[in-house]
Order: sequence, then structure tokens, then C-alpha cells
Amino acid sequence: MTASQHEENQYAENPYADSNYRQPDWDYSYAQSQGYMDTASQQRIPLPHSSWGIASFSLALLSAIGFSVLIGFCVSIFMSHPDMAEIAEMMNDPEFLITIEENHAEIPPPFKMLALAGLGMLACLVVQFIAMVLGLIGLFQPGTRRTFALLGIVLSGAPFLFTVGCMVLSIS
Repeated sequence: MTASQHEENQYAENPYADSNYRQPDWDYSYAQSQGYMDTASQQRIPLPHSSWGIASFSLALLSAIGFSVLIGFCVSIFMSHPDMAEIAEMMNDPEFLITIEENHAEIPPPFKMLALAGLGMLACLVVQFIAMVLGLIGLFQPGTRRTFALLGIVLSGAPFLFTVGCMVLSIS
């Protein structure tokens, strides 16, 4: 049986096969040398997940949860203090800040909690950046699956870009 007859016979057996598409002849020598393919049965052994990708996904997930909790905390502070808008306007006035410094007056407690929440969000931003770097390392690690690395990059990239975008908008 020639190669073209074998190919025609292969498509005749499978009614869903596309006759314009030919399966490539893969070179499995690298997979065999790395132990990812059983040489006796010529079956592929499943690749392990990237440890860098798993770490990236875990950090990104924890950071995203922490970021969401901190945003909810900030919203609850604003909702529980009806006069927050007035206090915020006073805090934006430079003369008010000078009088606070001169009189050694205390900053209102809700603003202290908001400042701590903001620092927590910045910490989450740093963790998201680390998760993104770990995801990129896991993405280019040879001989491993890239699923968790991609999930880590997506989960860390979205809140990271959102935070950086909000920071850029607040500066301009």
C-alpha cells in the first residue's frame, strides 16, 4: 500500500476527517530523551504542571482575593460614615492640612483605616507583580504544562493593570 493509498484509506475510515489536513510526523526524540514518552509503547506520558506556574496562580489568586476584600473594606468605611465626603473635601484643602500639623490635631479615624487599606492594596500590587513574573518564568519552562502559568498571568495581570490604570488616572 502506497502512502497516498494509506492516506485515502485513513480518510475513508473517518467520515469527519478533513482530507486537506494531514497529521504531521512529529519527532518525539526530545520527549523520549527527557522521559516524557515511553519508548516501548510510543505513548506520551502526561507532562507535569510547572511549579512556577502553580506558585504564580496561587499568589495571584490570594492577591486578587485580598484586593477584593480591601476594596469591600473601603466601601464599608465610606458607607458607614455619611459625612466622609465632607471630610474628604476638607482633607484635600492644603490649609486644613497645615492647621492639622500646626495644632497637632489628629487625623479622623476613618482616614487612618483607609490609609491602612491603601497600603494593603499596594502590598497586593507587589504580590501581583511577583505572581506575573513567576507566571512568565513558568510559561517558558520547558517540559511542563503551561496552564497554571497562563492562569497566574491573567489573574495577576488584570488587577495589576486596573490598579496601575487607576494610579495613572489619579495622577493626570
